[in-house]
Amino acid sequence: MMLGWNTLMDAIWMNAARTGPDQPGDTTTDGSRMSSILPLGRLWRPITVLVALFLAVAAAQASERVGFGEKVYDPVSGRYFEMVKATPADHIYGHPRIWWGTAQKNAAQMVHNGVRGRLAVVDSRHVHEFLLRTFWAQEPVWIGLRYWCQLNRLEWVTGETVKPSDFVAWSLQWAHTGGSPQDIASRQPNCSSPSDYWPVHYWPVQHGFSWNANGRIKGFGAYFVEYPTGKP
Repeated sequence: MMLGWNTLMDAIWMNAARTGPDQPGDTTTDGSRMSSILPLGRLWRPITVLVALFLAVAAAQASERVGFGEKVYDPVSGRYFEMVKATPADHIYGHPRIWWGTAQKNAAQMVHNGVRGRLAVVDSRHVHEFLLRTFWAQEPVWIGLRYWCQLNRLEWVTGETVKPSDFVAWSLQWAHTGGSPQDIASRQPNCSSPSDYWPVHYWPVQHGFSWNANGRIKGFGAYFVEYPTGKP
């Protein structure tokens, strides 16, 4: 259930204009024309309707989302997607987190409909929005992209590099060592060797659901996996 903001507001204000004794444009008891501006005293009604509609839409959308471990097919890209939770075997120093490299290995060992998995390749706005509305991630989630810092190259797990014309969903500023977009550190992760890379993840929806390149030994609790089956 997807309702546009303009649709909601139009419905609310039309409802407000049709109710109550003081409709804009009506005449008063002395025959004079009333103001066409909605009286402030009647704003409670559209506000109440707005809140009710917002809650109804949010509840309907939430009921359509899926949780960890559920595979959902996207017919446009021809891929199944899954949001995977870090297991106790993946935990870093007892914390429920997983390094990007471990997530990459785990994804490559997963199979669905005879097709081996991989960390998700978010190569279009459609895939980005599909992940957003389907999973509504409440925590950072790894994807199949990394930045080779010495080479200044962004590369997907498929080996394809990101070109200037390709779709991207970057945050305004990279927070290399932080757990949220606000944790901007002055120092950068290690980049002393050609093998050093900065893995990429999504910030959760409450932080904008955008990409961020973080430190190689940074751990998060989830990762997106895709299965390019080409059919359901």
